Amino acid sequence: MFLIFLAAAGIFTVFFSSAYFLYRSYFARGSNFFSYSAKIAGFQEGAAAGEELLDDLLADVMTELSITGSGGVTLKADYYRSLSCNANASESLEKRDVDGSRGDAAESGKLVVIVPGYGDSIKTVYAPAADYLRHGFDVIIVYPRGIGKSGGKRCGLSYVDATDLIRWLKYISGRFEAQKIVLHGFSFGASAVIQSVSSRAFYKARLDEYVSAVIADSAFTSMADVFSDYYKNFTKKSRFQCFFFIQLSHYMSLISFLSGCHFFENISPLKFLKRRGHLFAKSKKIKIRVIPMLFLHGKNDTICRVWMAEKLFASSHTAENRNRIVLFDDAVHGGSYYINPKKYMETVLSL
Repeated sequence: MFLIFLAAAGIFTVFFSSAYFLYRSYFARGSNFFSYSAKIAGFQEGAAAGEELLDDLLADVMTELSITGSGGVTLKADYYRSLSCNANASESLEKRDVDGSRGDAAESGKLVVIVPGYGDSIKTVYAPAADYLRHGFDVIIVYPRGIGKSGGKRCGLSYVDATDLIRWLKYISGRFEAQKIVLHGFSFGASAVIQSVSSRAFYKARLDEYVSAVIADSAFTSMADVFSDYYKNFTKKSRFQCFFFIQLSHYMSLISFLSGCHFFENISPLKFLKRRGHLFAKSKKIKIRVIPMLFLHGKNDTICRVWMAEKLFASSHTAENRNRIVLFDDAVHGGSYYINPKKYMETVLSL
């Protein structure tokens, strides 16, 4: 009996320590395990060009925003004024920063809040952000916890990021006057956007009065689906390896919960979308304003499969449904914009 207990303890220790190492490798600050910026021609070059445009050409009309997220983590964002705004934009921003008054930052009446993925994928949002600026949008690029300028030792796995995003929206709606706020998320950011606008806290704060559209690029159904699909394809020639790595993902799910997040099964935009209708349709205290959703996805996405976007779209139907799904041929994870920028921008601007 003792030997059986000892063997079980040994197996648990091996799995738990291996899962902890993988969890830190995947989601700690600076991790690029799911890096995809070099998978298609022109992707890195386009990302670098977008970053250069924002950093150099628009440096005089950019200001850094800051709030405190859950757990006391400092969160940062970059705010860029539209190219159509006047040259005195930065002066008016500095004045508002001093007196703390509510501003009229979005003179164009259009503001897009971009929520990137994690790791080096944050570089890939700069080119779309520059395109938004060319089309008269003011742009706020939010840095999720553990990424870029924001604090935090690890990624928020979209679940914690969704809570942080609600704090950002409260701050933005109180500081900027905009007729139209669009939420545009990529990968983890896309899943965070879906979860935030499908939560009770979002509607209780009346944030639906400010958000006019949601764009989810390369979103996933749940973290459990991502790891299950990844390991099944990674180890498809060996059933033992598949079993071993899927067990590891369960242990990583436990570590995620112990780290202050949630089990992978609960980190699920799909569950949030399904729950939204049930929770709010029965509530007389909370009224829902239907926010149109646009799902963008690459057909060659090997990290978040295209069937995940199709499931999310199917679960987002409402009585006043205006949701759409657009798939891009030959596009990998997060690469739809770089495959066809013209089609991409025409699609998002049609909302």
